[in-house]
Amino acid sequence: INGVITVTTQTAGYSNDGTLKRLVATPLSRRDWILANMIQQSVLALVMTAVMVLFARLLFGVTVLPGPIALALIVVGAVAFSGLGIALGSFAGDPDAATSIGNAIAFPLMFLSGVFWQLDIVPPFLRTVARMLPLYHFHRGLRQLMIVQTMQGVFVPFAVLGIGAVISLSLAVAATSWQDFG
Repeated sequence: INGVITVTTQTAGYSNDGTLKRLVATPLSRRDWILANMIQQSVLALVMTAVMVLFARLLFGVTVLPGPIALALIVVGAVAFSGLGIALGSFAGDPDAATSIGNAIAFPLMFLSGVFWQLDIVPPFLRTVARMLPLYHFHRGLRQLMIVQTMQGVFVPFAVLGIGAVISLSLAVAATSWQDFG
């Protein structure tokens, strides 16, 4: 979810202070800049995962480690959410507005996804809403892979996040105001 909160503000800041306009004079294309952001957010997500797993092991004795498929799901999720962050930041223009927009989207996603508590305790209509959110599927996929240690039910999270990544990247490319010459 870091991509929705921080990338939104960062992109709006770059747009607002003219950084994106100045990048037109460089050989860097808009696509490459967006791709670099995706790679950065993916690496950051993997590092944050390693830190969380390390602290869980040291403080709570947790022995779960993410396998290659869980790491792939983390990367797909990072791409989907950071693409959304770039698109939102491009639309917002103002860094303060972008921060508000990113938080207005991220916090309901976090609270309705079942990350903090089981969805069994929320009203049925909120459970229905939660099942439509990408973070719900991301959480469920990682739970299946890392806690339950099964591949069962993991296709849906990959599909939801994969489709989300394609859509958010398309929105990011379309929304980023940058003109490539040549």
